[in-house]
Order: sequence, then C-alpha cells, then structure tokens
Amino acid sequence: MFDINGDGELDINEFEVVRSVIMGTTAMGRRHRDNLTTGCTLKPGSSNSAFKRYFFGPNGDQKLPISKFLQFHSDLQEEIMRLEVSLFISYIYKYQ
Repeated sequence: MFDINGDGELDINEFEVVRSVIMGTTAMGRRHRDNLTTGCTLKPGSSNSAFKRYFFGPNGDQKLPISKFLQFHSDLQEEIMRLEVSLFISYIYKYQ
C-alpha cells in the first residue's frame, strides 16, 4: 500500500500521488496520461472515477483501509481467473 503519511489508511490525495507516479512510469500509463489511446477515458483533470468512488466514497472523504484494498485485490484476481477459465472452456468446446 502507498500510505504516505503512515496512518495505515489511504486517502484520496495519497491515491492521486500513486496514480500520477504509475501514469508516468509505465508505457501504458503514459499513453493513457497523454490521451494517446483510442477512446481514452483518463482525461486530464478528471476528478472522479469508479475506483475513487468505490474506495473513497462519492465525495472522496472516506479513507481506504488496507483490509478493504486487499479484499478488492483478492476479489479482482478471483474474477479474472473465472473469466480466463470461462474463455478457455468456451475455446475448447468451440474447437472440439
């Protein structure tokens, strides 16, 4: 977790710092940051996203505890695995 002030929770400002770093250090992040992708939804100055609303509430005034982030991460990994298995099974049945 990227807890800048060490309070054990992430606030929306800390999230923005981390987001900015990631957007500047990865090739995909730079393309999104600079709006070089087709249909890019990460426009400069965009103040609200689904992640921000989920993690920090509709007004951005809630904090994100590590437990909620870890649960989100675990749920996301599980859902990705389900989708991969589903895609693999449909591929097998299609080409049998």
